[in-house]
Amino acid sequence: MLNIGCHLSNSKGYMNMCREAASIGANTFQFFTRNPRGGAAKDIDPADTAEARQFMADNGFVKILAHAPYTLNPCAARPEVREFTENTMADDLRRMEFTPGNMYNFHPGSHVEQGIDAGIELINGVMYLRGSATLYAKWEAKDAEYRIVIRKQSASDAADLPEAEKSYEYMESVKLSAPVGTSVSVPEEYKQKTYPGYSYARCDAETTVAADGSTVLYVYYDKNSDYTPGGTYTLRFVDPYRTEPLAEHTGISYQAPLASYEPAAPESARSGYEFTRWYLDEFCTVPADPDTMTMPDHDLTFYAGWDLIWYLVKIDPNYGSLATLDGAGSPVGSGSTWFWKTVEDE
Repeated sequence: MLNIGCHLSNSKGYMNMCREAASIGANTFQFFTRNPRGGAAKDIDPADTAEARQFMADNGFVKILAHAPYTLNPCAARPEVREFTENTMADDLRRMEFTPGNMYNFHPGSHVEQGIDAGIELINGVMYLRGSATLYAKWEAKDAEYRIVIRKQSASDAADLPEAEKSYEYMESVKLSAPVGTSVSVPEEYKQKTYPGYSYARCDAETTVAADGSTVLYVYYDKNSDYTPGGTYTLRFVDPYRTEPLAEHTGISYQAPLASYEPAAPESARSGYEFTRWYLDEFCTVPADPDTMTMPDHDLTFYAGWDLIWYLVKIDPNYGSLATLDGAGSPVGSGSTWFWKTVEDE
């Protein structure tokens, strides 16, 4: 993105500069902190700077640039000029705390025939803090994932149940992302899904995206009063890391027990992982047990869940015998170093 600004007078305050910049389509501006040919500075009005900060935030402004007066010379030969420079810069930085996170521009000056090395040394001296100062960290909101989870009313529910007596089952889910702290709601497309015998009922209200990925918005579909579940469906067992299903069965009747269709615990396609259990979603957040379930009134997929295997690494630096493990699996004895690692550890 191209940021464009202009140099403005601060004689009428920060808010006036903001309005002038916005009037010409600028999203930043530069201004002198004080008289560019002297040292006098106009008093800061905290109310003015507060209003300006809000205006810039609301109108997409980027960093603004404060320009020091031309009279500064941090590498001057005369001590009184260097002292004036240090005092003025320190005062400028204090004033800039009213608009934190912005930039400060100054001319390094002239060494006045003292030599380049002497001039650099004097400039470096000015750059060190000589008193209290406040440094501001700037934070930008990163994107975080959140989930849309669709739940259908249980097909076995009686018709026309009161809202409080309805039960719901997992149907499907999707992961989306948005900047942390922003408000999100359920997109319309998830309120318009087509499930034979079911209609959209309601969804969760708008919420704020959490940084830890825990944000979930639920969408509910209710069973139509004239719907009678039945038919046959397809059952799949899959590993998200394989292209082919681990097992697939067709023609399974509604409410048929699923225990006999469960395959043996699969082997991982990735070294260093072991099977944990089955889930109803590919993100492995909705645990499921085929042994206790019956076929719903739709096709069903179970996803294999995996966990890292921890390995005991033993190192013997003395070419002696390695320590043995006690009943709890901990090394005993001396002469070796040990630690636990997974395939994802460096």
